[in-house]
Amino acid sequence: MLRKILFVALIQLGSIAAFAQTGTISGTITDSKTTEAIIGANVVIQGTSVGAATDIEGNFTIKNVKPGTYTLSVSFITYKTHTIPDVVVEAGKISTITIQLLEDATELQEVVVTGKREINNDISLMSAIKDSKLVVSGISAQQIVKLPDNDAAQVMKRVPGITIVDNRFVMVRGVPERYNQVLLNGGVAPSTEIDKRSFSFDLISSSAIDQLLIYKSGTAELPGDFAGGIIKVITKQTPSENYFNFGLNFGYRVGTTFESFSETERSKTDFLGFDTGLRTLPSSFPTTKEIKSASTISSIRESAARQLNNGFGYTNTTAPMDYGFSGGFGRNFTVGAVDVSTLANISYSTSYLNYAPNIIRYSSFDSDPETISEKQFEFKDNSFSRESKVSFVNNWLFKLSDNHQIEFKNLFVQIGENK
Repeated sequence: MLRKILFVALIQLGSIAAFAQTGTISGTITDSKTTEAIIGANVVIQGTSVGAATDIEGNFTIKNVKPGTYTLSVSFITYKTHTIPDVVVEAGKISTITIQLLEDATELQEVVVTGKREINNDISLMSAIKDSKLVVSGISAQQIVKLPDNDAAQVMKRVPGITIVDNRFVMVRGVPERYNQVLLNGGVAPSTEIDKRSFSFDLISSSAIDQLLIYKSGTAELPGDFAGGIIKVITKQTPSENYFNFGLNFGYRVGTTFESFSETERSKTDFLGFDTGLRTLPSSFPTTKEIKSASTISSIRESAARQLNNGFGYTNTTAPMDYGFSGGFGRNFTVGAVDVSTLANISYSTSYLNYAPNIIRYSSFDSDPETISEKQFEFKDNSFSRESKVSFVNNWLFKLSDNHQIEFKNLFVQIGENK
């Protein structure tokens, strides 16, 4: 027991002797303007790795420093590094110092972040719908690529409140197509029909669309001449990066595909949607005005009828599956000091349709719902149609400077139907 007491006493005496040979540096670090304590400031003895950090009250303590004269370095983020020379440390004593740090106010230059807004994804679509104060629905290119649809009319079938008539015209909430307004890339789209205001949405390939928005209520920012809805069609913009894509699609139509199919003589380019001259009228054929003004038994009408191609024969075959393909590419390059962007997209499709119309003509309208007028005639027929469609989109953008650019948007559509 006595040995243990002597051993502990020797250790304590050694510690006291060691402490008597070193000193301590302590102090407080504050902000020079606010005098608030700086938490986490680093205090280091220059030339060594000995140091300490300030606590929540801005105090620090560096223990076991050999006697001598030292230089302290004090640093903290957003403050200028402060150097304190000639700090004297004496054995067994505490050297106390007070330090005030100055803010390191550095003025940064203006930072400008530029970017191109993408509108072909679901996030952009949902953002546009959310920010709008109107009743609006839509669909984006990100959704369209997942669908087997070939044109804008087929795509719009997916939108709530939309009805497609004749596979090309759009009814919004049951209102006929002539009461709608169509905006194509921000401009009013012309009517595709001669006798009414209508736009045929099967003219636009689905692969050429970036975004479709259907507004079902009016606002000051939109044209006011509509009762059904306003349909905004935005075709693909210039690419943000180089790309290439290609796709094939096939469709099965109940009642037509792999069934008996009849068709008349076709020209060599019918599959592209245009005729090479097989159906061209003779050069001596009377004008429409001459035929209408002539009597029924006029020689003009007889001559015109004899000049027409009388090839009414047809061939029987089997209708294949509907088919089509689409491809596109986008490129960015530089010509001199001009940044050039271009994209091109081509789409092709051929579809077959067979149906049996029942045509009835009555002698008069029914004034009494319980009485049915006499039929003038009634017959059932078989209708066979083959439709080929070619669509091509090519957009160019020439960026002359940050504030000036020239953009060209081109859309070509060719549709041919043999019925």
